[in-house]
Amino acid sequence: MPVSVPQHVLKGTGVGPLPPMLEQYVQLRDANPEYLILFQCGDFYETFGEDAERLSRLLGITLTHKSSKDFATPMSGIPVRAAHAHIERLLNLGVRVATVEQMEELLGDQVRRARIALSMDQATLAERANISVRAVSNLERGQGSSMRSLVAVLRALGRVDWLGTLAPQVGVSPMQLLRSKQRTPQPRRRVGRAREARG
Repeated sequence: MPVSVPQHVLKGTGVGPLPPMLEQYVQLRDANPEYLILFQCGDFYETFGEDAERLSRLLGITLTHKSSKDFATPMSGIPVRAAHAHIERLLNLGVRVATVEQMEELLGDQVRRARIALSMDQATLAERANISVRAVSNLERGQGSSMRSLVAVLRALGRVDWLGTLAPQVGVSPMQLLRSKQRTPQPRRRVGRAREARG
């Protein structure tokens, strides 16, 4: 059954289903329409659809396409390592920017390492957490997981303390960056023609 794809956001072609990443992007974009969403995908911050066209136009970067079996949409991106300069440029152009950091793969890798350190296979962990082996596999591959499954896995691993570390790390706020670049106002000088002496 075809999925209704929000063409106004993605400007895509094809009939769903959308890949999970694009579904998440659309949800974030719909909830924050006033922001240009920079969505971390590995070493790049990517944008899709309307945002991709806008980013490409504003920064003069290449516009490509994100394609899956059933769907294609415009895509453009900036390297994470150079994001600071690009975000500063966007802010100076008056663009509101929001970044979405990728944590699933890092968390999945940590779960996998903890499981292996306990000499446990995925089936044993799934049984102890009372979830499916597929849910454990998806979690470890960074493919997403419900909060319930994540908590159950961390309990089974004896690592509930990790929940306190899931809050995103605070980096440079785009607003702080913009404020730091604003100059202090200079005193006004009167500009005018020198008056001729009357006499």
